[in-house]
Amino acid sequence: MTITDGTPHLDSDDALHVPRVWTVQKELTREEREELEDVPPMTDDALALLAGLLSRIGLCDPGRQWGLSNWALDPLDRTASWNRLGRRLLGHGVWWELTWSNFPFSPDVVRALAEPQVGIVGARTAQVRRGWDVHLGDAVLALRPEDN
Repeated sequence: MTITDGTPHLDSDDALHVPRVWTVQKELTREEREELEDVPPMTDDALALLAGLLSRIGLCDPGRQWGLSNWALDPLDRTASWNRLGRRLLGHGVWWELTWSNFPFSPDVVRALAEPQVGIVGARTAQVRRGWDVHLGDAVLALRPEDN
């Protein structure tokens, strides 16, 4: 399901008051509702992983070892220049994959989700060929940073 595909038309006099991305106030189309009906429900463990990611999106380790800083910039000034920007979250049921091509560094995301002091209780991590998998119960959040 794509929710940010397209931009509202900005050719009117009140273009400055038009949001640049769709919000929950924008009604789904008939086609979008039909596609959404085919998506398997998210499990509680998957919901906890995704909610955990969202609620930690602005974290920065007070010891300055890692930081997410709303996925906008590196609060520790380790960032090289990025050639591309983009993020994609795909999944259903117990399996979700987050792919991104800019900051933050994947080990920082893993630490935010699984470090004992701030992580999700019960989350386990495994480094895999293309990134990291964060497990919680039967759910997996596959973190797949793309090379710059």
